[in-house]
Amino acid sequence: SRESVKKKFIDEEIFINYEVCHKLNYQLHEDDIFSIRKYGKYKFGSIISLSKKGNYIVNIYKYIDN
Repeated sequence: SRESVKKKFIDEEIFINYEVCHKLNYQLHEDDIFSIRKYGKYKFGSIISLSKKGNYIVNIYKYIDN
């Protein structure tokens, strides 16, 4: 939910490009790396297109340990 994500920002559990993110309205850019504590590390690929309702369809890659 939005409230749980907002709490993660307040508790400093979200990192963008290896720095704590304090902005709730930060917009990811292509090739940004973000991580969420207890969920993992991801790379924002690109915006593929918009849905009929105006939502973004995006590529996101998850880092996996070998």
